[in-house]
Formats: sequence, C-alpha cells, structure tokens
Amino acid sequence: MAQHKPIPESTLVVARHRIFNRLCAVYRRSKDSAFRAADLRQELAIPEEVFAGVLSSFIHTDTPKAVEVFDKGGETFVRLAESARYNCSD
Repeated sequence: MAQHKPIPESTLVVARHRIFNRLCAVYRRSKDSAFRAADLRQELAIPEEVFAGVLSSFIHTDTPKAVEVFDKGGETFVRLAESARYNCSD
C-alpha cells in the first residue's frame, strides 16, 4: 500500500495565502465572499490533497479564523470570516 507523503508546511502556507487573497478580492467587489470549495480549488489550480490540508487547517485552528468552512446542501463552501474582513479594505 502506498504511503502518503506529508505536505510541506510551506506548500500549505502558500495555498492558504492564495485562498485568502482570492476571497479578499471578491469581498472588496461584492461583499459576498462565499465560494463552493470545489470551484475555488479548480480556479486556483491547487492540488486536491493540498486543498484538503488547507481546509482542515482553516477548520482546526486555535487562532481567530480568517476563512470559514461550512457545509450547505451537501456541498462544502468557504468564505471570508467576519473577523478577517477588515484586512481586506481598500
């Protein structure tokens, strides 16, 4: 059975920043930053295992959340957390 290699922390950090920056850009334009997780992953071309690791890190954090991950209608969505919205002002 093949073992999965751990994802380097630097890869996760880069992916987290890319997701946060994309959500900020959308929030500045429309004040609604919710994305279907699958669409966001595809748009940013983040490998599936890296994206799953990033979503997990957004969910399981001890610090204030910058990105919220939630389920709606059987699909996973991500959006900018209210506490992080002040970081996205023009």
